[in-house]
Amino acid sequence: MDDKSGRLKKKRGVTRTSVTKICKAIETELTKTDVNVDALEEMLEQLAVESNELKNLDSQIEEFVSDDKLEKEVKEVAEYTQKIITWKFRATKKIRERTKNVDSLNVPSSCYKESSSNIKLPKLSISKFYGQSSLWLSFWNSFESAIHENDSLSEVSKFNCLKAHLGGSALSTIEGFALTPENYEIAIKLLKECFGRSDVLINTHLNNLLRICH
Repeated sequence: MDDKSGRLKKKRGVTRTSVTKICKAIETELTKTDVNVDALEEMLEQLAVESNELKNLDSQIEEFVSDDKLEKEVKEVAEYTQKIITWKFRATKKIRERTKNVDSLNVPSSCYKESSSNIKLPKLSISKFYGQSSLWLSFWNSFESAIHENDSLSEVSKFNCLKAHLGGSALSTIEGFALTPENYEIAIKLLKECFGRSDVLINTHLNNLLRICH
């Protein structure tokens, strides 16, 4: 038990360090005159992943905490929880401020270039995908139903929208493709091969389970 407790605490220490670094990076970005919204969104994605991991570790470690150390444990957990909430709120607020004058559909105007002014996109709230395999299915399901299967949009428009909702390694994977109908299909296939392969998703899921269980 002591050995398991020690391993959990070491993992939590690493995760807490990661959370602190992300929060510091958000703080630094927010001090800039020209805030990079894409960078903030990516940091929020990273913070969400680390936050979930930290919650899992806190829950497991609590079982090993003796009564005389419980108060200290609760205070430490609360400290990191507050840190996450604070910087998540500040980053989200800044993103809203920077995008409030953008199209209220939450879809970048670069998503579509249709000749007909009567074509309207559905109201969307699709989170950007930065290349984390564990988040691929969630991203693709949202994008597929709202954009990919939207018959009112051309393939080029869909490709524009796809690029607008990608970041990091995911965007790098298809960034060099010209905006053509043929390349849109190729880009979708490539993204699925890189991030949506069933064996990769299964391994990612198993690794997450192992991180929680050990």
